[in-house]
Amino acid sequence: MPNWCITDFTFEGKKEEIIKFHKRLNKIIEKESTVDNDFGKGWLGDIVIDFGYHYNDVRCRGEIQDGFIGEVVVNGDIAFFSFSTETAWAPMFEMWDLILPKEYPSIRYVYLATEPGQRLYINTDTERKYYNVEYLLELFLPSNVLGKVVDEYEFCANRDEVLEKVYKIVGKRLDTIDEALSYLEDLAEESGEELDSYIKIVKFEPGFD
Repeated sequence: MPNWCITDFTFEGKKEEIIKFHKRLNKIIEKESTVDNDFGKGWLGDIVIDFGYHYNDVRCRGEIQDGFIGEVVVNGDIAFFSFSTETAWAPMFEMWDLILPKEYPSIRYVYLATEPGQRLYINTDTERKYYNVEYLLELFLPSNVLGKVVDEYEFCANRDEVLEKVYKIVGKRLDTIDEALSYLEDLAEESGEELDSYIKIVKFEPGFD
């Protein structure tokens, strides 16, 4: 059983191409699959097949989450739309690199991917146009640590936003991410709740090494 990677994709390009691409994707995922698979409607392999490739030609072990594709947003001659995928182990973007240059050459994409089991945190949107995210704050502290249960899962735009959120939780100003992590870990240890606490602050990378 794989770990599942959640990836938010946004596709942007010329309005006419985005509308055609969006319509075709919706048409594909609305149909019953012609190949046995573990996902049903929304399987990425159905998209690969519809564009004339074999599902073994490129990684496509996953699905469009909930079979839902966001609406097209138009801004002059440019448009975009988004959806999320759930895929085995890692984001599966190679299929779009195979399909888009031939079919819709104006379309580009960015994605935000998380897969904690592989310590995989990627944000390819270096311009921060669609995903203004640099850090993930993931925190669970039982009530014995601070007198209340703390349960946070927050995307943060920068280090200062992380530190501000930590300040609001613990009431102490900390200067760096490392200081924040150490302080939170010390709180959990001092309360005897370190085994039941979950403390993570991770930085997104722009892509694979």
